[in-house]
Amino acid sequence: LRAFIDNSPSIIFLKGLDSRFQMVSESYARHYGISQNDAIGQKGEKWLGPDFVELVGKNDREVLEKEESVTTEYRQVNPDGSVSNMSSVKFPVRDGKKQIVGVGGISTDITAYKRAEEILAQKSALLQTTLDHIVEGIVVYNADLELVAYNQVYVDLHRFPPDFIQLGKSYSTIIRFLAETGAYGPGDVEELVRVRVSGARRGAPRKLVRRCPDGRMVAIWRNPLPGGGFVCTFTDVTESKRSEEALRQAKSAAEAAAREAQEASEAKSKFVANMSHEIRTPMNGVLGMVELLSRTDLTPLQQDSVQTIRESGKSLLELLNDILDLSKIEAGHMELEEIDFSIGELMRSAN
Repeated sequence: LRAFIDNSPSIIFLKGLDSRFQMVSESYARHYGISQNDAIGQKGEKWLGPDFVELVGKNDREVLEKEESVTTEYRQVNPDGSVSNMSSVKFPVRDGKKQIVGVGGISTDITAYKRAEEILAQKSALLQTTLDHIVEGIVVYNADLELVAYNQVYVDLHRFPPDFIQLGKSYSTIIRFLAETGAYGPGDVEELVRVRVSGARRGAPRKLVRRCPDGRMVAIWRNPLPGGGFVCTFTDVTESKRSEEALRQAKSAAEAAAREAQEASEAKSKFVANMSHEIRTPMNGVLGMVELLSRTDLTPLQQDSVQTIRESGKSLLELLNDILDLSKIEAGHMELEEIDFSIGELMRSAN
């Protein structure tokens, strides 16, 4: 038993009813920088200090009064000036007649554990602060589909009741609430839950846009995590979807207006072409009759008038041809041709 006690990393001691040490383990002596024999019969003022001895004496009396074990945690200043966090279990020691004859204790230095706990708490606070400043809702589940992280945006986006979302809550419980409130549309609630839990266990990546009962549109991205579980982000895309729909409608209206304009332009071109053709036919008749008239016996003055009519008619006919060519250009049917012409006549006609 002594070998077991002395080789234990925990600090072990035994006191009498007067709170004086009757036995200390080797780890106790090493921790306080004393020998095991130095502790026998002492209360510990030399290495614990009067104030601390008063505190542990109070704990000893509590054990004796309750006649049961008592667990405490405390901070202790060591002989070298360092501070240790200790966890101590004190218990009544009985003899063969079940009479209490002293107090036993086992203390463990939990300084490293407390430091790790503080670091973990700091990291947890940092993580939560980071999550709460992300504009998207975010939620994380472990391999057992238990909630391990989330932010307030996720809670607000789904309008969960106060205190409903708690760390450790199962995915199925949260999904069931959303199914019951109509987030997944009509259908049997248990079937909706089963399908989604089954998909979450498979852990396949997923991307979708869901319409909420209140009309909002939420984009959801789910990605698996190493070792199981997954992380989901939720983005309210209602405004962007409205903008896309407005843009689509505006584009559709613009295309419709362009088609109408094209149809109107084609109708105008057809009308101009038809009118040019209809006007050119009687104009050819006029020019033909003028030509016949010029071949009759006319006075010089009449001959000059007929010539003026002929030239004016030709000019009008050329104008009609130009209008017809313009309509052909607009319709995309214009064809170019090469013909001989007289520069002199062209210059005279320009005068």
